[in-house]
Amino acid sequence: MGYQEELNELRKVIDITDDVILNSIIMRIDLSIELGVLKKEYGISEMCQDRRKEILDRVTYKSLERGTPTYITKKIFESLIDNSVDLQQMILSGKKG
Repeated sequence: MGYQEELNELRKVIDITDDVILNSIIMRIDLSIELGVLKKEYGISEMCQDRRKEILDRVTYKSLERGTPTYITKKIFESLIDNSVDLQQMILSGKKG
């Protein structure tokens, strides 16, 4: 197999992986919405920093286990968490997204 064929095969796998990632992100957004609604229902407005640390520690550990650069996974999950917090804050404040 030549360069172009290998490149095309890798790109196909990346496209499939991107679809899996997108579905997971959508699921995470839906769960964040549910959390925001639950917090609003119970009058909870603070965001748990311990939970943030727990998530980042877990993904860092799993990245180390797989030999993946931890700074990449940490940055991705920091963004996911930040966006989840923003979404929940919008729900708590009654703003529409």
